Amino acid sequence: MRFDRNDSNQIGFADTGDGMASWLLGDVHWARITTANFISSFKDAYSFFLQDDWRVSSKLTINLGLRYELTTPTGEKFGRQAHLDVFGSDHSVPTLVIPKGKDQDSPLPPNFAINYPSIEVERGVASTYLAEWDWTNFAPRIGLFYEVTRGTVIRAGYGIF
Repeated sequence: MRFDRNDSNQIGFADTGDGMASWLLGDVHWARITTANFISSFKDAYSFFLQDDWRVSSKLTINLGLRYELTTPTGEKFGRQAHLDVFGSDHSVPTLVIPKGKDQDSPLPPNFAINYPSIEVERGVASTYLAEWDWTNFAPRIGLFYEVTRGTVIRAGYGIF
């Protein structure tokens, strides 16, 4: 993908734009995605749910529940995917991050350094997921059941999903 500095020029002034500004505007000048390898991406998901009812009185019942979901970020088995960290690990230079895997040291296209001279390449430092896991997917639920009269029940519930 190429973001041309001329796409973000100040109106009426040549050579005042910036490629990063064009990127922030979403103004793609040119793009191509190619791969010679098949990607072996994977993602795992685990879910657990606990629930209990507490009968406070003959008329009032409280239902408590907690759901937990752990979904891994998308990973690639062989290190054949990468992402562009626009700000880089030291927040100064854009970096192409190639994750750990058997193909992490495979050569980049021959014209990569010519077309993208300001992009550094980091190999085998990031995990195969290229993203942080979200361990905080807790989803509590609570329900109240109150028997007003025999045959008439008021129910209320709340949950975070």
